[in-house]
Amino acid sequence: MKYILTIIILSTMMFVSCASMSNQMNASKNMTKVELNMTKQEVTKIMGKTYEVVGSRNTQEGSEETIGYHDAYNDIYLLTFLNGKLVEFHKEWLPKGTPVN
Repeated sequence: MKYILTIIILSTMMFVSCASMSNQMNASKNMTKVELNMTKQEVTKIMGKTYEVVGSRNTQEGSEETIGYHDAYNDIYLLTFLNGKLVEFHKEWLPKGTPVN
């Protein structure tokens, strides 16, 4: 029984890892489909759910959140939402050798 449980856990970990790597490989291509004023739900449907929240704050205009997606080269796409709508996005090229979390 332990053997079967171990196989299930390892298979699940491999699947999640592959899905994350697939999102990184496709980040640049997927970004061409992202448009301003999309909702966060629309963006994550295109880009995937393997983002990291890199900032959040309240402003006079409302709630602002910035999320990031790493690409295959360890660069990061930063997308900023204001009240749940995409208002800004850009790519940052990270120094080579910077570890991905």
